[in-house]
Amino acid sequence: MEIKVGYSRKGLAVGFLIVAIGLILLLDQQGVVSASYVFRFFWPAIFIFFGIETALCPNASSSRRLVGLLMIAFGGLLLLGALGILHVGLYSLWPLLLIIWGVWVIGRAFGGDGALSFKIKAAIRDKFENATGTQSGGEWADKIKDSIHESFHNFKTGDSTESEFDYMAIFGGIKQRVAVKNFRGGRLMAIFGGFELDLTRADIEGPSAVIDASALMGGGEIRVPDTWIVELRGTALLGGYTDETHQHISDSATAKHLIVKGIAALGGVVIKN
Repeated sequence: MEIKVGYSRKGLAVGFLIVAIGLILLLDQQGVVSASYVFRFFWPAIFIFFGIETALCPNASSSRRLVGLLMIAFGGLLLLGALGILHVGLYSLWPLLLIIWGVWVIGRAFGGDGALSFKIKAAIRDKFENATGTQSGGEWADKIKDSIHESFHNFKTGDSTESEFDYMAIFGGIKQRVAVKNFRGGRLMAIFGGFELDLTRADIEGPSAVIDASALMGGGEIRVPDTWIVELRGTALLGGYTDETHQHISDSATAKHLIVKGIAALGGVVIKN
């Protein structure tokens, strides 16, 4: 059975970023530039490229596109701070992430496209307040991922009756169960946060469903039935995109296909049974 997925501009920004990183490493090996020096100042570009990917998401709501534009602005300000043009840093700009979160919530309220739960974690904020403005992007990623790991057991849990969903976790987490029999797919995004999606009791409507799951300095886990065929099409950028399923397929011609795509930047997404 052939599964066709339409062309999308999504992925171009990350592709260009990967090419740029590769060129920097190549020039470093040739002694032309210092990769560590370049990455020290230009790591905020990850936010810019992630924002471009979000804004270009096919069929995205206006609130999601606005979140992408705000992520671009956030990364741009961090980049100007790293270059010394503005006296700003991650510590001073973290409230902008709360603004992004608020824009998303307001957009969902007016759009009426499903329930969404958030929980701001004080542990993450404490790490910002105790940090200095001289830390590298990798050190920030380690601190944020540690906070997310510590707070996973406090995620708010819910049951969804939607055949399609659009969830976002910013400075917090979402733990959702989907048990509908006409599941068609959806979107998941974690920014300095995490998500857990349980599809083990769901059934796909038609031959296939597509989930767009992305994580920026965060992580997520998707659980699926072992009778589904998982096709992983995600991109890992200084992160991980992993399929850990153990599939038991009796008839591949009639088996349901779940296509999982997206970006994991300084974070990770894993699919399990």
